[in-house]
Parts: sequence; C-alpha cells; structure tokens
Amino acid sequence: MKKSLLQTSASLGRISESESESLSSQLNVYQVLDSKLLLPFNDGEDRVDDWWCHTFGVIEKQIGEEPLALRKLVKMCLSLPHGNAFLERGFSTSKSVASGRERLNLKNFKSQKIVYDTIKKHGGTQNVPINFKLINAVKRSHVEMIKAKDQEAKEKEMNERREKDEEESRKKKQKIDDERKSWDLKVKEEIKQLKITIRTQEDIQKENITKASRGNAKTDIRAHLAAAEMVMKSLSENTRKLWTLQDQLNKLMLKKPSQ
Repeated sequence: MKKSLLQTSASLGRISESESESLSSQLNVYQVLDSKLLLPFNDGEDRVDDWWCHTFGVIEKQIGEEPLALRKLVKMCLSLPHGNAFLERGFSTSKSVASGRERLNLKNFKSQKIVYDTIKKHGGTQNVPINFKLINAVKRSHVEMIKAKDQEAKEKEMNERREKDEEESRKKKQKIDDERKSWDLKVKEEIKQLKITIRTQEDIQKENITKASRGNAKTDIRAHLAAAEMVMKSLSENTRKLWTLQDQLNKLMLKKPSQ
C-alpha cells in the first residue's frame, strides 16, 4: 500500500520532494497503527472522508503534529471522480441555473451553484442549519457586495491604465521605427543624389583639364584650370558629405536627427 501511494503521489506531480519524505514517514506510522484505534468502516454506510478525518487525528496524536502530506494526498485521491455521473449532474445543474439567463455573470453563476449544492447536500432547504455564522453572512452580504464592486472597479481601472500605458509605449515605439525608416530613406536618397553630382563634377573636371591641356591661348588655359579647381573643391566637399551620410546610415540611427 505504501509503495502504491508513493507512486500515486509521484505520478500526480503535486507533492514536493520534502513532502514526499514526510509522506513516507507518515505512511509508516499509519501502517503500524493498532486497528483498535481506528474506526470500523462499512462500504455501504460510512463516508470515507469521515473515516480519514478520524484517522488523521489518531496519526497526529502518535507523531505530535498534523500529517499534512498524507492529508494532501488523500484529498487529491478522494477528489477524483469514479465515473462520469458526477460531471454529467454538474452540467445538468449548470444548464438549469443558466437557462433563460443569458446576462448572468460568472461570479453570480458560481454563487448560485454553491447555494444549490449546499441545499442538496443537506437534503432540502428545510434541513439547512441556520446558525450565527450564516446569519452574520447574510447581514454582511450587502457590505461585501459593495466591497466586491469597489475592488472590481479598482481592478478595472488598473487594467485600463496598464492597457493605456502599453498602447502609448507601442505607439512611441512605432513612431521611433517610422522616423528611423523615414530617415534611412532620406539618407539613401541624399547619397544617391550626391553620387550623381560627384560623377557629374568628375566629368566636368576631366573635361576642363582636357581643354586646358589642348588650349593654345594662356587665357583659355587659365579659365579651364580655374574651372577644374572650383569643381575639385566642390567635389571634395560633396565627397566628405557622402562619407558622413554613409557613416550615419551604417550606424542605423534610432532617432531622427534634429533639423
């Protein structure tokens, strides 16, 4: 039995390593318990959860502490349905509660299911015990409802604020990305135009140098050389500008530079 219970706890994956060690020692105590300390159990009449509650008390007296690991395992095992009837009854109850009430929210639906199950557990409304705890709960129901609504309003406000911040952050990021793309396109276009200008200036410079070398009059030679020198200066300036733009483009600037 001990081995099968330990295997069950491991297969469920809901018991930690320390809890598994405690469970092993608690099962050892359970196995050596005197049968006279335990309640007799009749499958047709007795409730298994009542029997285990008494057994937990016996084990606690033996070890001096509550057997939490064993209690946790037993609760998990007893919560497993033996068939589909329980689930089918739950669906049937849910259908009867929600029938014709399309606007019934989840919280109210759960509350009505709890009331329904409680009445059914006691065998009818006339058998539900009316105690001070229940009376006080009814008296405080309106106050609790107001608190719940206030809490829902706060949570809604927080969610709306968070969604607003996320939307602003998304828009800001999108704006930066758009500006970066726009700047990259602008730089590429300027580079393209500069390359065209540089090629044109190189052609003009070559033409003036050629004319100066073939010229006869000193005036013509000086004019061509002066024109070639002016083109050289403009060419050098445009070349430096081209290198600057290419450097900026290669760095993939994230923000558009100030105009």
